[in-house]
Amino acid sequence: MKKYLKVILITYVIGILMFGLDQMTKQMIINAMPISIDTASQTFGQYPSYKFLPWLWFTHVVNFGAAFSILYGQKNLLLLMAFVISSGVIYFEVTSREYRTKTLSAAIGFIMGGAAGNIFDRARQGYVTDFFDFRNSAGQNVWPIWNVADVSIDIGIALLVIYFFFQESKIEKKRAEEKQEVSNVES
Repeated sequence: MKKYLKVILITYVIGILMFGLDQMTKQMIINAMPISIDTASQTFGQYPSYKFLPWLWFTHVVNFGAAFSILYGQKNLLLLMAFVISSGVIYFEVTSREYRTKTLSAAIGFIMGGAAGNIFDRARQGYVTDFFDFRNSAGQNVWPIWNVADVSIDIGIALLVIYFFFQESKIEKKRAEEKQEVSNVES
């Protein structure tokens, strides 16, 4: 158990921190930039915007769908999909402890924390609060508005790509060498 403690700690500390940061920032936006929301009709009133940097605005919107508003209004389906995917991630977290690297542990933590933040919102409110808004020099939105949970999931995916492209083959080679050494010793 002690052998795996570091990878477990990395995963859950990152996950809990990202969930907390996500919920804190969303609540700050809700308090500072209130909007009227009608969950029955899945609409919201005029959304306020605040220019933070020339290219980054804070714009309070709600999303009744998933990324890019796909599956808009399908709360139960989105919750079911999120539960199934999260269960798979948790299963992988539990079964991969023996060979998991710090990079892979961090990736799982970021994905779990971000997913938990958006699942919590969707289950509690029926929608997700988004607020990061990239704009061009003319002040026009150039990307869908997003939140800290989305950033967390994206960081986790980027770390998975790094792991699978740059680390996994080295780990597999090392495991094969260790197996060969053990079989040579036993012979």
